[in-house]
This record gives sequence, structure tokens and C-alpha cells, in this order.
Amino acid sequence: MSMFWGLCMKPNRKYTQTIVKSFHISGAALDDGSSAKLYITADKNKYIVATLNKAMPQVPLDLNFCKGDKIMFQTTGDANVSLIGYLHDSDLSDDEDYDDDEYAALADKLQKKGAEKESDEDEDESDEEEEDDDKLAAEYSSFLEGDESGEEEEDDSEDDDEEGEEEEDEESDDEDTPKAKKAKIAESAKKPAKEQNGVSKGDQKQQQQQQQKSKKDKKAAAPEAKKEQPKAKDNKQQSAGERTIAGGVKIQDLSAGTGPEAKQGKRVSVYYTGRLKSNNKTFDSMQKGNGFKFALGGGEVIKGWDVGVVGMKVGGKRRITCPAHMAYGARGHPPTIPPNSTLVFDVELKAVH
Repeated sequence: MSMFWGLCMKPNRKYTQTIVKSFHISGAALDDGSSAKLYITADKNKYIVATLNKAMPQVPLDLNFCKGDKIMFQTTGDANVSLIGYLHDSDLSDDEDYDDDEYAALADKLQKKGAEKESDEDEDESDEEEEDDDKLAAEYSSFLEGDESGEEEEDDSEDDDEEGEEEEDEESDDEDTPKAKKAKIAESAKKPAKEQNGVSKGDQKQQQQQQQKSKKDKKAAAPEAKKEQPKAKDNKQQSAGERTIAGGVKIQDLSAGTGPEAKQGKRVSVYYTGRLKSNNKTFDSMQKGNGFKFALGGGEVIKGWDVGVVGMKVGGKRRITCPAHMAYGARGHPPTIPPNSTLVFDVELKAVH
């Protein structure tokens, strides 16, 4: 249920606040005195909201203010003014509005995690195969250690450098090799080079270098594949193009305009189609003539439009998704718009006056 909200304003006083809970002003009434004017300052713009006197002591209003907005009320004249309205019960409705989006985002996130997990498992399997190849290479290269120790003086300095690097790789691989396998390798290393699988010493060196080179190429390719995955995610997010602005309003530019830009305080003309997000049913549309004209930021339309149209250029098209508290709130707009409805508008900016 909505809770009552009220404010008694003394003559020629200013009341400034940063809103902590969204509320709606339903009317203003003249109290003691003969006349008064009511002003509201929002987004650095000052607006006259009502003129009260004895002939018109009370006027109805339909103003919505959102959490986080900074506003100022001010009166002029010799009379006290009473503002009445109610607090939005938008905490629950906002949660309901965003449930579908949150669930969709969560499902998408879980799917991405599953894809990453599968790719990690494939990489782990390839790493295990590489480790098996490395162990075989270590076994194969260890056959050379016994015979090469007596022939090191015959090799030139370049061969010595290559053997030093190869021995370091072999030592790291040997640490993972079981002790029983090391014993077999030591025994086989004592045999002459010609008896080892019928392969000469020069051929063994060449095969060992090729195996190590292929190993390094595989390890270098793995991190590059991982880096490409987040790039694909970024491209997907950029293609969506939807962003959230003040009051939870979401905007998405369908096509960019090239004419004058719509700014606060300007009068603009638009074509539009409005539909309910819940069932995609169209409740209002204007696509002919001079379009719908209003003062941007003047409170003549729902607040979602006042913030959502800002920044458009003539000829551009934009999709504006307005949560309930930035549209018609808990009351709705019977019979076409139910209470607590999220509305989606496709807007084309026709002119800036």
C-alpha cells in the first residue's frame, strides 16, 4: 500500500532535499493568506507548478520524483501552501520489473561459465598429452647423457649452449618421472649409442630439438586462445548498445540522427509507439503529421521521457524502457496501462524548436 506524504510550506521559503524514497505529489492547496505561487527546481531548471488564490484555492497535480533526485520547493506570496501526495511502494514493483532481466543475465552468465569450463577441460586434456610427450622426450634424451659426457670436448661452443638448455629442461621433466622409470632409464643409458633403438646420435639430437620446439609453440598458442575469448564477449556487449540512465531508465539508439540535439528546456516533436513490456501490446502510437510536441524536462510527459529523449538528434531513433516509477507508477493509466507497468517506447525525433 502507498503511504501518505505531505509538506506545509511557509511564505517565501525554500525547501531543498535529496530524495531518499520515491514519491508522488497529487495536489497543492492554499492555507492562510490570499495568494501564492509554487515553484520547483530540478536538474538546475526552475518551473512554476501552480498559482493559488482565493478564487482557486486548490489545484490537482501529477508529479513523480525518484530516489536520488535533488529538488527544491519554493513559494512566493503571503500564504502558506500545503502539498499532499503519497510515497511510492516501488521497492517491490521495481524488484518485479527487474526479475526477468536479472534471471536472463544470470542464465547468460552461467552459459558463459559452462563454455569456459569446457574449453578449460579441453586445454587440460591437451596439457596432459603434452606432459606425456614431454616424459617420452625426457626418456629418449636421457639415453644420450651417458655417451655425450665423454664427447663434449669435440662439440663446438654452439652445441654446448644448446645442450645446457636441453639439460635444464630434462632436469625439470625428470622431477615428475617415477623413480622406477628413472632406474630403467639409467640402465639403458649405459648402453652404447648405436644400440639405442637403432637411432644415431645426430638423429636423436635433431628429434629432441623438434619435440621441444613443438612444445613451446603449443604453450604459446594456449594463452592467445584464452585472450580471444574475452574479446568476443566485449564485442557481444558492445553490439547490444543498451545503457541505463537516471531513474533506472534504459535507452538504446536504434539509429543515429544528424540534425540538432534535444536538450533540457527545448521543445521537441517526436513520432512514437508505446507498448507494455509484459506482453508487448501497443497501447499508444503517433506516426503521422507534425508529431507529438512537448517541452523537454518541463514535466509535461512522464519522467522516463524527460530523461530518455535528452541527447537524441533530429532523424535519430531510440528505444526507451521506463520502469513503473518513471512512468505511471502504482496507479497505472486505466484502461490501457495496468498498475506498476514497465513501458517500452520506440521514439523518432522529428524536430527541435
